Formats: sequence, C-alpha cells, structure tokens
Amino acid sequence: MNDEQLEQLLSDADATAAPPAASHGLAKQVMRRAHRRARIRGTLGIAVALLLAAIVSWQIWRPRMRSQLAQQPKETPAHHQASPEPDAKVQLAQLEIEAELHQSLAVALLRASARQESEARSAKSFVKATNLEASFAETRDETAHLMIVQADRLLSKPDGRSQAIETYRRVTELFPTSSGASSARERLQQLRA
Repeated sequence: MNDEQLEQLLSDADATAAPPAASHGLAKQVMRRAHRRARIRGTLGIAVALLLAAIVSWQIWRPRMRSQLAQQPKETPAHHQASPEPDAKVQLAQLEIEAELHQSLAVALLRASARQESEARSAKSFVKATNLEASFAETRDETAHLMIVQADRLLSKPDGRSQAIETYRRVTELFPTSSGASSARERLQQLRA
C-alpha cells in the first residue's frame, strides 16, 4: 500500500465518519433555567421580606393607634384612673413583640441571601462541569485520532502490521463512541480482507 492509497483511504474514512454530537444548546437551556429559578427565588425572598416588614409595621402602628385613642380625655372619676404601671407593661410587651419580629425578618433575609449565593455558586460549578465535559470529549477525539495516525504509520513499516492492528483495536476499546473508533473499525475490516 503506497502513500497515495493510504491518504485516499484516510480521507474516505474521515468523510464517512459522523461528527460528534453537539450539546452546546443544552448547556444554554440549563443555564437559562437556573437563572430564571434564581430570579424567582430572589423575587420570592423580597416578597417575604416586604410581607414581614408590613407585619412589623402593622404591629408597631396598631398599638400606637390604640394608645392615642386611649389618651383621649375621658371623664372618669378620680378614684378609677389607671395607674402608670400597666401602661409600662403593655409598652414593654409591644417592644418585645417588635424585637422578635425584627429578628425574624433579619433571619429570613439572611437565609434568602445565603440561598441566592448558594444558587449562584451551583450555577457556576455547572458551567465549569459542562466546559470540562466538552474539553474531555475533545481530548478523547484528539487522542483517538493520534492513535490512528500512529497505527497508519506502523502499516508503512514491513513488520508493523500486527502493531497497527493492535492499536486500531485499542482505539475501538478505549474510545468506542468517538469518530476515531469508527475509522479504526473500518481499517481493521480492510486489513482482515
């Protein structure tokens, strides 16, 4: 087999080999979905914070309105007037409720913030994994191609036929889904014929 026949054989094999399946659209879809979920969760976090703020405001506003209504002058006998001590207890209870609501709001905001940061980190790690997978597939195809080129060179040597057959066989075993594997199978069939 001369160089021209070998080049023709290689170009025919490369022409019949199917290109690797592209999955770049899938990564974009997943990233859009992850961003959409992060926006929804962020919006929900803001809505929860606003709801808690409204509840806190309501809890603060309601007792003040009651106290303003209670401070309106009423005609009561002097011996039935309320002592200032119960008012202090009521105000203390209101302040404790407000403090608890503020603390609950702060905890909810911290959790929402931590959840958003976690989602952002997971989205970044997904992109890295997708890029790594694409890089691995590219490296696999390049390695298979280099092994086939090496086997083709071995065929040009008088005692290299058995080594070339073994190299083609290894390509089909190590990289069965690569385009190089289909080229190696074709070359093995031609050598057996």
